[in-house]
Amino acid sequence: MSHCYHKDHSDLETNISLIGIKKILRQNNIAFLEGYACLSMNCPICEINKCIKNPKIYINKTTGFFMCDKCRCVGSWNILEKLLLLKITSKTIKELEKIKNTLSTDKDYLDEWKIIKKDCVKISKLSKDKYDKILEMLSLKNISQEDMSTLNCLYNESKNVLYFPLYAFDDYLVGFKQLSLNTGTEITIPTSNVSGLIIYKQKNTRSDTTAVVIPTISDLLALISQKLVNFIICLPYNLQYLPQQILPSLENFKKLTLWFGNDDSSWDAARHFSKKLNEERCYFVRSTDLQPRPKVAVDLEYDIKNIIHNAQPIWHQSITTFRYLRHDVLSDLQNIDKVQGVKWKRYPALNRILKGHRRGEFTILTGPTGSGKTTFMSEYSLDLAMQGVNTLWGSFEIRNARLARTMLQQMAGVSLYDNLSDFDMYADAFEMLPIYFMMFHGQQSIKVVMDAVEHATYVHDISHVIIDNMQFMMGISDESKHIDRFWRQDRIISAFRIFATKYNCHVTLVIHPRKERDDEELTTSSIFGSAKASQEADNILIIQDKRLTNIRGKKYLQVAKNRYSGDLGIMTLDFDKTSLSYATKKKSKSETKSTTKICSDNNIDNTSEILKAWLAEESEKYHTVDTYIDEKSNGFEDEESNTDWSLLRFTHVINLRQKALNYARKIWADFIWMVDADIFLTDPNTLTNLVSKGQVVVAPMLKSDGLYSNFWAGMTDDYYYLRTEKYQLILYREDIGCFNVPMVHSAVLINLNMVQSDLLTYNFTNLAQYDGPLDDVITFAVGANNSGVPLYICNDEIYGYIMVPLGKDETIKEDLQRLTNIKLEILSEDHLSLLSSMEKFISSPKIDTLGLDNIYMINLLRRPERRTRMYRLFKELGAHVETFNAVDGRMLNESALEKWGVKLMTEYEDPYHKRPMTTGEIGCFLSHYIIWNKMLEYRYERIMILEDDIRFEPFFRQKLDFVLSELNTLRNSWDLIYIGRKRLMEKEESWVQGSKYLVHAAYSYWTLGYILSATGARKLVEAKPLENMIPVDEYIPILSNVHPRDDWKKHYPVRNLTALSTNPLLIHPTHYTGDQGYISDTENSKIIFENHASDILKTREEL
Repeated sequence: MSHCYHKDHSDLETNISLIGIKKILRQNNIAFLEGYACLSMNCPICEINKCIKNPKIYINKTTGFFMCDKCRCVGSWNILEKLLLLKITSKTIKELEKIKNTLSTDKDYLDEWKIIKKDCVKISKLSKDKYDKILEMLSLKNISQEDMSTLNCLYNESKNVLYFPLYAFDDYLVGFKQLSLNTGTEITIPTSNVSGLIIYKQKNTRSDTTAVVIPTISDLLALISQKLVNFIICLPYNLQYLPQQILPSLENFKKLTLWFGNDDSSWDAARHFSKKLNEERCYFVRSTDLQPRPKVAVDLEYDIKNIIHNAQPIWHQSITTFRYLRHDVLSDLQNIDKVQGVKWKRYPALNRILKGHRRGEFTILTGPTGSGKTTFMSEYSLDLAMQGVNTLWGSFEIRNARLARTMLQQMAGVSLYDNLSDFDMYADAFEMLPIYFMMFHGQQSIKVVMDAVEHATYVHDISHVIIDNMQFMMGISDESKHIDRFWRQDRIISAFRIFATKYNCHVTLVIHPRKERDDEELTTSSIFGSAKASQEADNILIIQDKRLTNIRGKKYLQVAKNRYSGDLGIMTLDFDKTSLSYATKKKSKSETKSTTKICSDNNIDNTSEILKAWLAEESEKYHTVDTYIDEKSNGFEDEESNTDWSLLRFTHVINLRQKALNYARKIWADFIWMVDADIFLTDPNTLTNLVSKGQVVVAPMLKSDGLYSNFWAGMTDDYYYLRTEKYQLILYREDIGCFNVPMVHSAVLINLNMVQSDLLTYNFTNLAQYDGPLDDVITFAVGANNSGVPLYICNDEIYGYIMVPLGKDETIKEDLQRLTNIKLEILSEDHLSLLSSMEKFISSPKIDTLGLDNIYMINLLRRPERRTRMYRLFKELGAHVETFNAVDGRMLNESALEKWGVKLMTEYEDPYHKRPMTTGEIGCFLSHYIIWNKMLEYRYERIMILEDDIRFEPFFRQKLDFVLSELNTLRNSWDLIYIGRKRLMEKEESWVQGSKYLVHAAYSYWTLGYILSATGARKLVEAKPLENMIPVDEYIPILSNVHPRDDWKKHYPVRNLTALSTNPLLIHPTHYTGDQGYISDTENSKIIFENHASDILKTREEL
C-alpha cells in the first residue's frame, strides 16, 4: 500500500506518553487496568448509551490509539481525552454526542460474509470424500473435520478456495482470509489495519493464558492436526506487519510463543512484533534447521511438543555469557544467505558488494548536487519494497507527488506520459506496495521527524526508513543559529543510529557533501560535518560523476564502507530516461547495433514524400540509415500493370535483397532484419523476442484477411504452396510456439553470427541445382531447405499484420480497402498509434450514416478509453455515429428503479449462476430501451445500435451495403437484424427466401450490434418490458418467439418480432470471456434484491 503518512504536523501526537495518559486518568478518578500492550477501562462513549453492558475500552500504551469492544468506536488519544474531561450532565450531553459522531467505528464484514456463504459450503457439511480431497491438497493427514469446523471456515468448490473469518473480541467478524488450494496463496480482506485474528481453541479447554502465534493458515492447520496446543493464533498479514488494532484481543494471554520459521526475516519479525506484544510475555522458537516453520516441522515429523517446550524468552535484562548467544550464532551460520539480507533484483552488482539489505543498519548516501541521489534512492528503495520490505520515505526537498510519480515510472519501466491508458493498471499495482510517505516539506526539527518515524515503525512495522536529506533537519530558527552546526549534525546522526539499533530498522540518510574541486573524487571525508557520520555508518555509498570533467568520464556508485563483509567496489550508473532507471540492463546486440537500409522505387503514390518526412523525425534513433529512393523510375518494360510481378520486377527485387544481405555481411552485422513495406508490426518487443529465440532464421507470424500469412507450412515438389492441416493450427494459434516450416517471408530475421547463415541467398545463381521459378522468397526458402538451415515462424505473441498482395488485375483501390481492413483490426486492439507527423498523409473517407437514418453507440461515461478507440474506428470507416451515454448500473439502486417503473421478472434467474439481474444488466437494458423510444420520437425508419466493445469484419462497409441493398430489393417485412451476436442453438438457421446474406435468427445472446426498423422499435416498446424486465439479449428472443423458456414467454403474449441476422456476421466482440483484457460492465456489477447488494464475478458465457 502506498500511503501518505501524516497530512500535517498536527496529526502527530508528539506529547503522548504512558505516564501522561495515566496521569489524566488518575486526575479524573477513572479506574483502569494496565495490561501488556493496552490500558483498559469503562468506555465513556458507551456510558452515553446506558443500555450497553460492561463496555471496555482499550488504549494502546505506545500510540494512544483506542477501541471499544462494544460500540466499536476507534480513534486517537486526544479525542478520548476530550470525552474524559467532559462529565456527563444535561449541559454537556449534546457536546458529548457531537464528539461521538465524529468518531469512526471498526467496520464489520457480516454482509460480505453472507455473500461469500451463498457460493460456499460449511466444512462440517462436506462429504467425507470432499473433505479428504481438501486435506490431500493441503498435504495434511490428521486434522479432523470437527476440529477444522471450529474455525467456522467455508469452502467454495468452484474456485477451490477456503475462507476463514477474522474475529475481534471473540465474536465480532471484522474480515476474512482466503486460502487458494490451487496455488497455496493467502489473501486477507481488508488489506490493512484489520482488528481480527483466527484463534483456534481446542475442544474442552476451559481457559488458558498461553498461546502459540503462527503466521499462515497452513501452519495453523498443521498445528491443529497435532492436538498439542490449546490455543493457536494465526496472524492476519503473515509476517508483513502486525496491526495495532489486534492487540486488545491478545490482552488475556500471559505467554505468547512466536513460531515463525527458520530464516532471518522470521527472526527479525519475531523481535519486532514482540516489542508491540510486550517482550516480557513473548517466547520464540529459534530459527535453526531442526526448528523450521510449523507446517514443515509437521511434514518432517519433528517433535512438535519438544520444539514448543524449548522456546526461549525474547526479553532479557542482560546477556552475559556465550551460552545464550550460541543459538544465535548457530542460526546465523545455518542461514548465511538469508542473514545477508534482502537481495536487490535491479542491482546485482550491489548484491556482490553489500551482500544484501539488512535490518538495523545505518547507510549514508552522498554525491554532488544534481547527480541523481534522490532518483537512485527511489529506485533502490522501490526494489526492496517490491520484495515486501515495509518502507517509510521522508523527502523534505521533493514533494511526495513527484517522488511517487518517479517511483511509479521506475516500477512500470515505461514513460507514463506515453502510456496514460495503462495508468490505472500501474497505479493499482503500486498501491499494493508497502510504501509510506511522511508529509513533511522543508525544514523540520529532528524531534518532530523522530516522533513520526518511531510512530510509523510501531504502527506499520517499518523496516527501511529513507531521509532525504539531513540538511533539512539542521534548523534555521534564531535559536539554532547559536548552536554549533557540527554539534547539531552529530545529534541527528546519533538519533538515527540509536533508532536503527533500538528498532532493528534500516535507516538510509542522504547527506550533501562539502564542496570539493570538480576534478577530485569524493571520499568518506567529503561527507558534510564532522567525522561522526562516517564513523557511525555501517555503509557509505557515494555517487561519483565524472562526465563533466573527463571526456570519457562516467557516473558510478562507489561503496566506500561496508561494515558487514568489508567488500568495497563500484557499480556503473547508466541512466535510462524513459523509465527513470539506473537498473542494470543486459542489452541485446539488436539494441546496440542498428543500421537501417531503406530501398524504394517505382512508386505511383507519395511514398517518397512520406519516407522523407519519417526519416527527418526518426533517423536519429538508428546508428546509421542508408536510404535509396528512386523517384524517376516508373515501372518495368515487361509488366502489364502496376501490380504485375513480371520477370524484370522479380529480378530487381532479388538484386535488392541480395545486395542488402551482402552489405550486412560486409559490415560484420550481427543480424539482418529483412522487412517489406506492406506489413504492420504492433508489438514493440518484436525484434527483442525474435533475437531471444536463438535461431538462424526466424519470422514473426503476421495475421491478415482470410488464410493469408507470411509463411507456408507445406511446399510442393515444384516449389509452390501446399495446403496442410499444420498451417491453420499455427495461423489460428491453436498450437503456440515457434515452428520449423519450409517458407517464411516479408519479415525475416537472420542471425549472421551463425555459420549456417553463410548458406542463405536470394539469388538462384548461388544455388547448385535450382529449377524453380524466378522468385526471391522461393529461392531463399529452397536454398535454406536444401542446406539444412531451419526456418522458424513464431506465433507466441500477436506480432502484427500483413496485407494480401494485389492480383494482376487489381488496382490501388482494392489495396486501399485492404489497408483499411488491417487498420481497423489494429485500432480494435488499440495498438501503437500513428506518428503525429504522419497524420497529414492520411486521407479519411467521406463521413455519412452508412445508408441509415442514424447510428447510435452505447458507451459508459466512465469508459472514455473505449469511446476514443471507437471514434478512431468510425473515422476509418467514414461513419457518422451519435454517442449515447449509457445508463450506469453503478448508479442504480431500488429507489432509482422505482422511479423508472422497473420491476424484475420474478421467474427470471441467470441460467448459469442462478441469480437475479445485475445492475449492469438493468442499465444495459435501459440504454437500449431509451434509444428505441428516441427512434420513435424522431420518426426514424432504420437505425443501427452498436455497443462499444466490438471489432468490424473486413470490408464491413461494403458488406453492409450489400445487406441494405438486398433489403430494398427483397422488400420482406423485418423488424430487427443482428449484425453481431452469439448463437446458442446448434441447428442450422433457415435462409430468408431469395437472400444471399440473411437468415432467420434463432435463440441468441449479445446485442453487440443490430439494425432496427421503426416497426421493430414500436413492438419492443409497446410490449412494456420494464414491467417484467429481463436482460435485453433474453428479451429480444422472447419477442421473436424463439426463446426456449415458456415460463418467461408467458409474460409477453404478443411475440411477433421478426428478427433476422446477417450471415456471416459483420461485427464481433473485442474480447471473449477469459481473454486477457476482458471486462464486462454488465456481469461485474451488483445484484439488487432483499435490500442488499452482492458482487458478481463470473459471466454467463464463462461456463
